Amino acid sequence: MTAQSKINIRDLYPEDDDAVVQLADTSFPATQSGFVKPGIAGGIVAEVDGEIAAVSLLRIIPLSGDKKAGFISWLMTDPDYRGMGLASRLVEESSSRLKELKCEFILTDVEGFNTGSANIFHASGFERMGLLSQLKGAPL
Repeated sequence: MTAQSKINIRDLYPEDDDAVVQLADTSFPATQSGFVKPGIAGGIVAEVDGEIAAVSLLRIIPLSGDKKAGFISWLMTDPDYRGMGLASRLVEESSSRLKELKCEFILTDVEGFNTGSANIFHASGFERMGLLSQLKGAPL
């Protein structure tokens, strides 16, 4: 990657599934990577010079009263492409997509030790909530 690397942000396509699984294997420990599966809500891909460098996977969670929550279920960046701002761009694009899909709430879940992801989500306007706060505010 160079200063002139071409970055392309696009939708996740079904033919990307194998690349997503490979990226998960590179990005996460084996105890987590096996759970990474694209869903019907799709996702967003960041390509650098035509190579998939980062991915966010999205879910839609139905709530009571015909409401729904958007969930950024996985955010991963190939270690060779970290530090380029790709994850932040994917969080912004994912949030916009979920709003377009009429999600009243946009959520994610970050492992306690994953300060890098926590910082990215916080910088994008997400707020930390403890379990009790989540249960009190849940529109289930």
